[in-house]
Amino acid sequence: MFKSVSKLPTHEITGGVLLNQKVTPAMLSTQENTKKLEFIVRTFFNRLEGYHVQYNVVDKATLLDAQAHPEKHKDLIVRVAGYSAFVKPHTNKFACFHCRFRRRTE
Repeated sequence: MFKSVSKLPTHEITGGVLLNQKVTPAMLSTQENTKKLEFIVRTFFNRLEGYHVQYNVVDKATLLDAQAHPEKHKDLIVRVAGYSAFVKPHTNKFACFHCRFRRRTE
């Protein structure tokens, strides 16, 4: 996938390219796996001349708990395609955004 994305003519695309990747905390639970991700990112930018990659490192349980108990997750930032929001007692707009993010991460 990184090879395919790196072939896009990003200099011709207004606003660039968003590449969103999901990584669960369990996937980064070992030093070896963390090094693998570091290698992939370095390869994407240094060898393939990638433009952008965004990693969301969160699991479903955390998102569900943050939705139910936002006061316990004040440092959690939910980001989707350039829009970021802190988890907090939500308005209907934030609740809707949070549900869409959760569905995308399942």
